[in-house]
Amino acid sequence: MIILVHNTDIVISCQKTGKVLSDYHQKPLVNTFFKLAKDYPDELLIWVHQDIHQNLNTESFDEIFHHKRIMASYSGVQYLPESIGYVEQSPFINVNLEVKYPTWRMHQNVGGINTAVVNKLEPFIKRHKNLNYILHSIAKLAQPRGLLCYSHPKLLKPVKKLQTVQNQKANTSELFSFVAQHYKWVWKHLLLLNLTIYESKFNLWAWLKSLFLSQIKVKSSLLKSITLPELKPFNKSQIQLDVIIPTIGRKKYLYDVLKDLSKQSLLPQNVIIIEQNPNPETQSELDYLVTEQWPFKITHRFIHQTGACNARNMALDLVKSEWVFLADDDIRIEKDYLLGSIELIKRLGSSILVTECLREFDVSQKFDFKSWPTFGSGTSILKFEVIKNIKFNMSYENGFGEDVDFGMQIRNLGYDVLFSSKTKLKHLKAPVGGFRTSPSLPWGNEKPLPKPSPTVLLSKILHHSEPQVYGYKTLLFINTLKSKGLIHLFSHLSYFKKAWNTSLRWSTILNNKHQ
Repeated sequence: MIILVHNTDIVISCQKTGKVLSDYHQKPLVNTFFKLAKDYPDELLIWVHQDIHQNLNTESFDEIFHHKRIMASYSGVQYLPESIGYVEQSPFINVNLEVKYPTWRMHQNVGGINTAVVNKLEPFIKRHKNLNYILHSIAKLAQPRGLLCYSHPKLLKPVKKLQTVQNQKANTSELFSFVAQHYKWVWKHLLLLNLTIYESKFNLWAWLKSLFLSQIKVKSSLLKSITLPELKPFNKSQIQLDVIIPTIGRKKYLYDVLKDLSKQSLLPQNVIIIEQNPNPETQSELDYLVTEQWPFKITHRFIHQTGACNARNMALDLVKSEWVFLADDDIRIEKDYLLGSIELIKRLGSSILVTECLREFDVSQKFDFKSWPTFGSGTSILKFEVIKNIKFNMSYENGFGEDVDFGMQIRNLGYDVLFSSKTKLKHLKAPVGGFRTSPSLPWGNEKPLPKPSPTVLLSKILHHSEPQVYGYKTLLFINTLKSKGLIHLFSHLSYFKKAWNTSLRWSTILNNKHQ
């Protein structure tokens, strides 16, 4: 392990496992960062500002950097302004500083990365005098390619009052440059538009300079040679796992799911089925639950209230095992899916895995793992301790957004949601899919109808920064204008404002109702 102490511009001291590396002292910080990576190509490199060096929590490093494809940093302030939210809708922008949180928004105050990762990215990084910019670039390029990047408060010892560091912040030109180099070409134009509309800032010069910059291209397989540690042996008979399946009107498909589960190399202990039918005069149609023998316990509830949020919440109250598989009722499951998924979670040192779920003609992403911006309530395996105290928000019942909201609840507890295509499901997309019954939405008689759906807007408001919400609003307006034609710009603008305000009003009603 190398510890590099700096004063923002210059290296103050540098040590490797207690040995002073004096040749790097008093050298420019950015150049030294890359030189250390070249000279020591497979080491954990820690950087820390001299003002908080004494607060460095070295005892936490094994926990934080438990494999080579992890990058972590921490600061109470951000380098890029919050206006970066105008160009990105992911959950990685609005960082929760109280917990470990997935984000590419790194900081030079304190952090760490394996030098093997730095060397993989170095040929693509546009040199900059500011280490903050470099760290942001590394994380932004590598996070979608399997580098797990976190804001992690445990990098520093908990103290009553942390020494204040004089922090650098990106200026407007650096913001536009970063967007030009790390996003598709259209986003620098949208950034200019959003800053003009919502902040009355017409940053013409910064925008003009960004026109001469192009997006950095990096192969998706760049980090695949940096492998995970070998799986530590474990006794699969000690793995206790429950399965949750909400279902409505899919008797045949559910039967196939149960048959697949019965053939798993790791059998579940309990399969929890919440069967829904809105007709109060009906009885369960799932006769095979009792007429056939199953190698696991089946907990079956038959209810007349429809809705996936309610059904999953009811099932969560019935979970008894350490692990839980949140499944759907129209999937097919490979024989080693459950065991393979838990093995991968253990290798990653994680608690959650969203697995690939493909329809017949879908193409696999063929990606070993990466941080995932949403959640899959029908394709996820996780430790139950992660979700034992949270629920699917009933504000989203019969709408859209419950997966996004549930994923955000998980992240705000300090867990990352990881995705992998190494274990996968087949999604049949049963013809009786969707809601099976057409729910009566309370805003169905509004004129105009709300745009976007109030549940979608509620998710944005609850979990995104204000610039992210405004950026989404601009995109939605542009996309809906395309179908009308530019000639109808002003009439569509008037219509859109009314539809947006209607959605805003109903999202507030939904939130207040279910708080």
